[in-house]
Amino acid sequence: MKNSTINLLKFYISVFFVHDIYLSNTVVELSFMKPGNNGSDVIIQEQNSFFEAVASVNTFEFLEQLFDNQTVDVPVIATAVANASASSIAVGLNNSTPIETGNGADVIKGIGKAESIATAIASAKAEAIIAAINNSNVDVSAAAIAFAEAIANAGAVGINNSSTISTGNGDDLVVGEATAIGIAEALVEASANILPFNDASSTVTSNTFIETLAITEINALAIGIRGGEYNLGNGDDIIRASATGAGINIGVQDVVIYGGKGNDTFDLQSGTGEVIGGKGDDLLILEGSITDYNFSGLDLNLGVNIQNSNNSTDLFVSGVEEFKFVADSGITYEYADLVFS
Repeated sequence: MKNSTINLLKFYISVFFVHDIYLSNTVVELSFMKPGNNGSDVIIQEQNSFFEAVASVNTFEFLEQLFDNQTVDVPVIATAVANASASSIAVGLNNSTPIETGNGADVIKGIGKAESIATAIASAKAEAIIAAINNSNVDVSAAAIAFAEAIANAGAVGINNSSTISTGNGDDLVVGEATAIGIAEALVEASANILPFNDASSTVTSNTFIETLAITEINALAIGIRGGEYNLGNGDDIIRASATGAGINIGVQDVVIYGGKGNDTFDLQSGTGEVIGGKGDDLLILEGSITDYNFSGLDLNLGVNIQNSNNSTDLFVSGVEEFKFVADSGITYEYADLVFS
């Protein structure tokens, strides 16, 4: 831009930088135990974990300068980088020693809830006011670069068992519930501006560059019941696994379950392990539809292998007479209805 009169006669540089990091972590544990060997025993343990991380970066680069009979390159660069990472882990019932509840209608329940929130905000602003007089040649560039990365990790387990849980005689209930939630948000803003002045003998060449990048990553894993051996004993028992959240949800992982005598219900959602139904009319419940699974095996007593690569299910099941799949509402399948592949 040409102007016959130039009033800009001062040199001034201003840099303003703000970097805020906010971290918040909360863990709440609830426990209720009513143990005994001949009554209705109740063991309930719950853990809730919450973690929040916020990173905010604001960068402002400003240059105001007069060039008199000079040939120069003038860079003005503003860079803002914000990284926020939040991780939370929750385990409801964490068991490493044998549990035996004995007779009675017993309840064993573990609840794990984990939530992580990560927010990254990056703002970069570059500005220049340049004046050139008396045969000056000024090449000015203004660059604004903003990068924000937010990572949220959440892991939850309802029951984590490295030993045995035996519920004895009675209509018993074993429940593992896990919820893992991850929320990640990355916000970026960048601007670059140049205001040039020059007399008739001078030139000011202006170049602006803007680059922004926002990255979010969520890693969430919920497992209802993980590990160990479960002996349900005599009675119409129920073992239930539930896993929900924003990422990978697995009902059971590496478990061995013995139903014993009685009409037992194995409501497992998905996962890996072995189920031995025992005597009685037993029921296995899995998520999805029967068409989502592959079945291979021999017969009711020798067992059937149930696999679904979409939800990481690989179960070996024997002594179970009936099967339900949540998406096949109202339909109960018998062993003979399973399609072997």
